[in-house]
Amino acid sequence: MLVKEPRGACVGPDDTVLVRRKNKTIVHLPADGNILATFHVDMVLPCSICVSKDDTRLALSKCTLSTKKLHFYMCI
Repeated sequence: MLVKEPRGACVGPDDTVLVRRKNKTIVHLPADGNILATFHVDMVLPCSICVSKDDTRLALSKCTLSTKKLHFYMCI
């Protein structure tokens, strides 16, 4: 599976990968590359993505000169 315009990635639960895309979505991928899920996020141009050590929370940050935000989402 080719993810167009990836903007960041991190290791997800159970040896998967979460990829942040330009269009306010996160794509959840296993090792074979088939999409498990796509999540829409309420943040324009997020900067960083990470998952908590216990795989229960996803964090996105936005760091622009005018706005600094940190959003948390529950992982299902």
